[in-house]
Amino acid sequence: MKKIYSLFFTLAIVLSFFACKKDKNINYKPVASPFSAQLETTESVAADGATVNVIIKAGTDGWWVQIPSSAPWCTTTRPYGSGDFTLPVKIAANTSGAERAVDVILNPTFQLPPVTVTIHQAK
Repeated sequence: MKKIYSLFFTLAIVLSFFACKKDKNINYKPVASPFSAQLETTESVAADGATVNVIIKAGTDGWWVQIPSSAPWCTTTRPYGSGDFTLPVKIAANTSGAERAVDVILNPTFQLPPVTVTIHQAK
């Protein structure tokens, strides 16, 4: 009876060794999803202001938004997120008397290159 238990024990150890063998063809590191961002419309924003949508395609990856401090008239309520998202960017009324533009930079994770969208506003 001890021989049978010993045989089963040895067999279990050998099987567990082969069951835990790593597959060398599997990529165990996360892979970046394709990333893109673009304005929903390409028209200029009127002088009285509006909300512009930026369509973000990020799969399951994260992203964050950079708006220059020199453009306090351009804001968003969501400075970061993940996945596909429609990001509303609010453009305040233009009282400067001159046309203006702002570059909104969308930074994806995985050290992918950032995407810049430019929003123009009439005077």
